[in-house]
Amino acid sequence: MSTTKVTDLTELTSAADSDVFLISDVDTSTSKKIQKSNITEQNFTTVLKTKLDGIEANATADQTGAEIKTAYEGEADTNAFTDAEQTKLSGIETGADVTDTANVVASLTAGSDINIAGDGTISYTGASDVVSDTTPQLGGDLDTNGNAITGSTVAINGSNGEFMISATENGPVALRYDNNLKLSTKSDGVNITGELEADSLDIDGNGDISGNLTLGGNLNLGDNDKAQFGASNDLQIYHDGSHSYIVDSGTGNLYAQADNYLVIRKNDGSKTSAWFNTDAEVELRYDDSVKLETTSTGVSVTGNVAVSGTVDGRDVATDGTKLDGIESGATADQTASEILTLIKTVDGAGSGLDADTLDGVSSGSFLRSDTADTKTSGNLKFSDGVRAQFGSADDLQIYHDGTHSYISEVGTGNLNIRGTNLVLEDAGGNDYIYCADNGTGGTVSIKHNASTKFETTSTGVNVIGTITADGLDMEDNHYIKLGASDDLQIYHDGSNSIIRDTGTGDLQLRGSDIGLMDSGGNHFIYCTDTGTGGTVSIKHNASTKLATTSSGVTVTGRATGTQTTDNDGSFNLQASNHFKCTPSANFTLTFTNHTAGQAGTIILINSGGYTVSAASTTKVMGADLLTTISTAGTYVLGYISDGTNTRIYNSGAQQ
Repeated sequence: MSTTKVTDLTELTSAADSDVFLISDVDTSTSKKIQKSNITEQNFTTVLKTKLDGIEANATADQTGAEIKTAYEGEADTNAFTDAEQTKLSGIETGADVTDTANVVASLTAGSDINIAGDGTISYTGASDVVSDTTPQLGGDLDTNGNAITGSTVAINGSNGEFMISATENGPVALRYDNNLKLSTKSDGVNITGELEADSLDIDGNGDISGNLTLGGNLNLGDNDKAQFGASNDLQIYHDGSHSYIVDSGTGNLYAQADNYLVIRKNDGSKTSAWFNTDAEVELRYDDSVKLETTSTGVSVTGNVAVSGTVDGRDVATDGTKLDGIESGATADQTASEILTLIKTVDGAGSGLDADTLDGVSSGSFLRSDTADTKTSGNLKFSDGVRAQFGSADDLQIYHDGTHSYISEVGTGNLNIRGTNLVLEDAGGNDYIYCADNGTGGTVSIKHNASTKFETTSTGVNVIGTITADGLDMEDNHYIKLGASDDLQIYHDGSNSIIRDTGTGDLQLRGSDIGLMDSGGNHFIYCTDTGTGGTVSIKHNASTKLATTSSGVTVTGRATGTQTTDNDGSFNLQASNHFKCTPSANFTLTFTNHTAGQAGTIILINSGGYTVSAASTTKVMGADLLTTISTAGTYVLGYISDGTNTRIYNSGAQQ
């Protein structure tokens, strides 16, 4: 016999009857020894199990009055009234007589389709439902009492059977006019067929209109809401809260077109700013008055023209000052008689211009004109318009016309100004032109704001800045040279026009599209930019014959290659792709100047049956190929090079 501490009841089943178990009471912390033979199923389970089986699930020993009431009312034949039944009884009038058949029947059937027969049978004389009644009619409003009208398809039709409204489960709701669909819902909105007339239309999302949109009123857009046109919204019209904009943001142009006149006016139409006549004048206005108008010969200006620069190369302000200084009726070719008359007018008609004295002044006080003479003091002054003239024909004239000063050579010779250095200055001593003598004529510098812009050199001229010209006319074999080392040269040699790059870099032509044309504008080569270099088309008589593609080239027509004759069996791949070989002795097939990917053909006419061998870089495809072509005959050999080795194969023998 052994004593075992029970930790699992399953241990009892495998124990011997003589085994003693120690049973612990966890509540009282006491233990009791018991032999298995004294433990029976009845002692442990029969009584307790019977008690447990009789207790309902979730039964409690502390039920409330409400729980007991509910349990009581749930039993049959208790004669107990439930709360619902009590409410019904409370609603019955005191002294109500249910045996008064006439009153009960009248009350139940009044204003209804209910009929109570004499035997107590109650029947409904109206339609039992709208399914069995094919023509249900309403005497008033249809009140669904908060319930839905259901069905996979619900439709309202006219009396003639035409569809008016239909709704499909998980599908569209359709509205029709005269049996024609006009409005249909869809997963992302509605489709409207025909015109949409509305006092107002508020679209929160996108609106897709496949037909025309006709507005009987205004189209109102808020600030920064745009009317956009084009697949990429290229044209936009909007107001940003401060200003209104018509914006073309695409790649094309913005055109404003009119059959007759295009007019820009004030918002109330009272004044015009610009007027464009499609077949005649354009007017620009100031306060509705025309100030500039184009004509068939140029422009017409009303008012003054203020110019900050030049007009056709002329300084208008300076020229105007010159004109203002010329007296009315002034001439540049006064005769001696006219000058004498003027002198007499100034000196007095009675003076007589005495040879000894003039106005009482001795003739010795005057400069002699008939001999060399010296002025000893005072300035020699000439009034405006009075000239110092030199030469028997007054060829050189020096004078001031009241506004400008002149040194004028009016004869047939040259006006020579000589000096070690010659300087043309303004009144402040700033140089316009500076000529420096280096013993052989020196250099000439032309300045702008005291800064040299143009100067002569021993080889030509230097220009500092940008040249703006209407044209550039150069003789044969005169060059336009660009670059520090004259790398780029443009010239005509008397026969041909040449663009020549003599430097170390590339000669590059750049542009969105580049065309090489004849003098008539017909393309030889046309390069089109697609964003990554584009395509190149080579043409013949304006028709494309070869065009590059992303995968190679496309040839339109026949491609004709050259054929090189090489009879010693050594083929230079830089010379051609195709060869003809007629050997006169044994030879070795050899290829030089390999280019990877180069392929071609060899026509071998081995009439003498000479032995053919292969060089180390010539790889023969086929064990019997060399033997075959060493036999008298004509053969077509194909080859392809990988850049190092060239592989040959027999394309066929002539039959």
